[in-house]
Amino acid sequence: MASAVNTGSLNMPKMLRHLSHRTSQVRDLVFVRDAIKRKEVMTTKDTNKDGTRTDALSGPAVSFGYETNSSAQQDAGTNLAYHVSSPELILPGLKAIQSPITSRSGNLERTGHRITGACTFYIPSLSYIKSLPEFSETTQFDELETYDKLLDMERIIIGDRDSASGYTFDSSTSSSTMSVNASSTNNKRLTVKNTLGESASASTGFHPSAHEIDRFQFRIKRSAAAGTSTAYINIIKLVPVVNNYNTNMQWEPTSGNGAPLPTSEEYVTIDVPFNVKVGSTTLIYIGGTGYEYTLNYEYPSSSENQETIREITGYRNSNSDEAYLSNMLIGVQNTGDTTVTVTIDDKNSILYKEAEWRVESIKDYRDEYMEVKAVRVRGDRASRRRAYG
Repeated sequence: MASAVNTGSLNMPKMLRHLSHRTSQVRDLVFVRDAIKRKEVMTTKDTNKDGTRTDALSGPAVSFGYETNSSAQQDAGTNLAYHVSSPELILPGLKAIQSPITSRSGNLERTGHRITGACTFYIPSLSYIKSLPEFSETTQFDELETYDKLLDMERIIIGDRDSASGYTFDSSTSSSTMSVNASSTNNKRLTVKNTLGESASASTGFHPSAHEIDRFQFRIKRSAAAGTSTAYINIIKLVPVVNNYNTNMQWEPTSGNGAPLPTSEEYVTIDVPFNVKVGSTTLIYIGGTGYEYTLNYEYPSSSENQETIREITGYRNSNSDEAYLSNMLIGVQNTGDTTVTVTIDDKNSILYKEAEWRVESIKDYRDEYMEVKAVRVRGDRASRRRAYG
């Protein structure tokens, strides 16, 4: 007999807000989708076997089964396949309940020791996700797909400035705001309270948190538009101290001014990786548009060649010189003719160790919520991350 009980509906976003004050199982995730690269095809053939392709194929283009290194727009043509621009998506601000969770499951294999995990995420409905900032503004996101990535904060290395493991704002002011004058640049420095990395003052010589740094997330906003003022994020920097020299590992716009801050006086969430090598690129999405940044490293001596933040903070030469993380820095450039005020959310400026979950299956309960099963391969143990940088 069919049940006559009406189970009602579930307001998932409201439940997430209430539960977030009571349990850490409510997670703040970063949605990541890998870039979709162009297909490598041929529409011509080498009739004379002389190495030149001049004759058109009588049938459709032949695909070689692999991709090029570009995800940019491309029209169909000679030896070219049609392709719509499909860069990597990196969209913070997706909340979910994570339960149950197996965070660490070790397997001994012929190739070594691998750590895996599995969990279930309960996420608001697709219609709600598509109304979130950035998700609603980019044309690339239509739905959650298998093999998409969900980045979670496994461990917060540096949290809000009120915590013991937090930071203080630069000595010139304890305020989280800064003024950026017309046609100039200003920086907000976040100084780490506790040394992270190799320190001569530490008896063990190493602070375990340093090699766990994966990403830097912060929230930032600007004052309302005035005149022709346009504020751009022109630098995101970690400042390690190596041999008593301030060095700079920083994300800078690959070209142009970088990502513009919205004039709506609303916070935007920025999330960039620091577990990648110098020369890597990432995208910051503002208003549905991705702005490319390149990771650079500046060091006074050309003899040093550390390529990742783990290598830098784990570095110690034969003289036992210090190498540790000193502070973080966020720079904003104003190209307009009037001063703008920029505010950093001091409760949400975080250096953290990531947990990368890959979506394996999705159950969509339509207007209610989605049940997403995800798996994870951690790779090396934390002790090996430290050892190998």
